[in-house]
Amino acid sequence: MAVAFLTPTLRDECVSCSNFMKEYKPIVLILQSFGIGDVIFCQNIARFFMFQGREILWPVNDSMYEGLRRAYPDINFCRKSKVDPYYFGIKEMITIDGYEICPIRWSDTVMEKPYKDVMWTKHAMYGLPWSNWKEHAMWKRDQKKEAELMNIVGADKAEPFMFVNCNFGGDGRRKADITIPQGKVIEMRFIEGFSLFDWAAVMLAATEIHSVSTSLLYMFELLPITNPIHLYVRKPIEKDFSYVDYLFTKPYILHA
Repeated sequence: MAVAFLTPTLRDECVSCSNFMKEYKPIVLILQSFGIGDVIFCQNIARFFMFQGREILWPVNDSMYEGLRRAYPDINFCRKSKVDPYYFGIKEMITIDGYEICPIRWSDTVMEKPYKDVMWTKHAMYGLPWSNWKEHAMWKRDQKKEAELMNIVGADKAEPFMFVNCNFGGDGRRKADITIPQGKVIEMRFIEGFSLFDWAAVMLAATEIHSVSTSLLYMFELLPITNPIHLYVRKPIEKDFSYVDYLFTKPYILHA
């Protein structure tokens, strides 16, 4: 598998590991099978290993696989259903059965931190600065898919519209109570053959965005969106934005 290019900042983090490159190393099994936002946020971790010449295997929920494979073609994703369920319960940084376990799903447990710190501790497990998460997080946009989706949902740039997303949780199983604004609204929904990433052009064309705080937050941070973005708390599982507000770099309009 080809080694991904790294920017100097992350490359420097790996220099101390270069003496291991001549030795055999087990495949790195990354345990973060759900949460597209988590996968976006953790791209630097995958590349940290890849720069060392390490082979990685990243099982993800079957419903996420095709979209992630297109978005990050250099990452060795596989379908979670193809991997023994036993591995997903491992909460230690150990080597077993020829795999080096990278249990970032359980980072708060590994680092002995409260659950609200579960995001930044994924990077801290490997001594990486979480603040550099954007370095390799941008995905490969599929312009053709984006244009097709724009046409399907009726996102005409000549006619102002608002983009609304009420869905959150694994595969959008939960729904937030968001008051739909007046005017033309395009509400995010599952459309066969398209992934979350294919909605990028719709988001960029919207005059206003209303979304529950979910995986889209990481996309908002990476895309050059300049129009107002309204964020809503993921009730009832969260009461405020303390789980993610340290990631904010845009002037979001917050709704508790």
